Amino acid sequence: MFSNKTKVKFIFKSISIIVVLCFFTQDIAWAVNGSSLWSVINGNRVLDANARDFTNLAKIRIPDDYGIVKEIHNTGSGKVIINIQDTHPNLNAQESISKLLETLENEYNLKLVSLEGALGPVDTSLFQSHPDKQPRKDIAYYFMRRGKINAAEYYKISQDSAINLFGAENDSLYRANVKSYIESLNGKGHVHKAVMELKKAVSNLKQRIYSKTLKQLDGKKLQYRTDTISFKEYWKYLGSLARSCRININDYANVKAILEASDIEERTDFSAAERERQALIELLAKTLPKEDAQTLLAESMSFKLGRTEPAVFHNHLRQLAVTSGIDMGLYPNLSSYTDYISRHSDVIIDDLFMELDELVFAIQEKYFANDDERLLADLSRRLDIIVDLLDAKIVNSDLDYYNSRKEDFYPASIYKDISRLMSKYDINDNLSEPVEAIARALPNVETFYAIAHKRDSAMIDNTLAKMESDGRQLAVMVTGGFHTKGIARILKERGISYMVILPKFSKAPLERPYDDIILNKREPFEDILSKGDYYLQAPSVFSGFQPADELKIAFLTFCLLAATVEQEGRFAVNLLGDQFIIYKEKDTID
Repeated sequence: MFSNKTKVKFIFKSISIIVVLCFFTQDIAWAVNGSSLWSVINGNRVLDANARDFTNLAKIRIPDDYGIVKEIHNTGSGKVIINIQDTHPNLNAQESISKLLETLENEYNLKLVSLEGALGPVDTSLFQSHPDKQPRKDIAYYFMRRGKINAAEYYKISQDSAINLFGAENDSLYRANVKSYIESLNGKGHVHKAVMELKKAVSNLKQRIYSKTLKQLDGKKLQYRTDTISFKEYWKYLGSLARSCRININDYANVKAILEASDIEERTDFSAAERERQALIELLAKTLPKEDAQTLLAESMSFKLGRTEPAVFHNHLRQLAVTSGIDMGLYPNLSSYTDYISRHSDVIIDDLFMELDELVFAIQEKYFANDDERLLADLSRRLDIIVDLLDAKIVNSDLDYYNSRKEDFYPASIYKDISRLMSKYDINDNLSEPVEAIARALPNVETFYAIAHKRDSAMIDNTLAKMESDGRQLAVMVTGGFHTKGIARILKERGISYMVILPKFSKAPLERPYDDIILNKREPFEDILSKGDYYLQAPSVFSGFQPADELKIAFLTFCLLAATVEQEGRFAVNLLGDQFIIYKEKDTID
């Protein structure tokens, strides 16, 4: 039994817990000036489905686990468009987009999602008609993994969402883009082999011409591209090399930020920082006025729920401490961690990649001993861009570079430059056939990108028209990354507020069969296009692009599976010979 001393301790702890719970529930009920804690956590969270659309971009918070805000342009206009940058073949990205849509619907009253790859109304009611949510969700996930439906369609089917899905495409432009993409695939294997022959010739020339340092730099680039070294190891190497040849890192804002963050990370104890943060919050809760302490409690919970950006929360916490006369020197790891995440939050990922490429060129320039080395590096860059061009994963900056030097990218020009170096250094190879194969392929690829740019304006026009007809002020556009720059430029020119969000996804995700999706094939290729941004969303099975039998097959498959579940109880269903889904006993299914 308990001793008297133990009983006293037990009673004291019980009373303490009750007091804490009472204080906590009081805070939940009345956090700040009589407002509920949850309203403070969610900013201006819109709970009424009939309420006016949320258009205050400054207060929209994106969960860190699912996305990164790349750009905000707030004009104060009556309409706001959030562009979620899709990575079409990446399943993990689709999952993140689904979570982003869930946040935007639940927290900010999102009612309209405009989709690339769809035309007009996107009706998922056939899938949603079945009352059993889990089987419906499993089947929807299967079709999303197969590339038959996209993240927005998956979200609407699996969550019974009230979001209205709308296809933003122009029919003729989209079909022309699909046609040009398919034509670009003709003889693709032969074309890639031709490019690889040219790259092999350039590689042989590098061994003969490049200095030791240039060879090492080129080797690091190759290791990074083939995932032999990590991204962190790559940019730390470039940073070290840049400093050694006195390149001003201040000219590369994102590289500078990531290098500084890395330096801070190495001297910060993250576990200690977490303990110091908790101790500081407890101290501030005791010393701050009640209203400020309650606000801090709300902000702390918002941070823990992922609704407040870590850099924003930690900088505000540090500012509160300084204002309250607390010595941050007593919290060294927390202070360092705050600096660390602040520098990380300054990094724009897409810009970082471009800056790293520019930094490589600047480092190379420092080490070039002659024009032959300079020409060889330029040839290597041109061939890398051609590979990305042919694979439909080129970034806008490289496409601009290609168009600005188009004559230098002509196969005849590349052949001439390589031949001159091979002759000078006594290296023999027959490059005429590879050059001709590339020359035949480039026009179709150029047409593909030209039409893709035209679709930017068409998708915006159709989205704005739909917003007007539905009386909406807020809409999400889900488009491939290639369209982001064009969409942002057009919205800025028209004075429309916008936000660009990059969904988070793993480095080695499960890929969806992109070529099969575009070509409408029943079975996936073994070798799919992997890694990178693709600029043509697969046609939606729920809109006007897909033939009726596609939708019927999908729906009938779903109905067959659902009916079998209800009739047979426990069993394994083989989905089109590819994936098994196990359901529970019949009596556990309502």
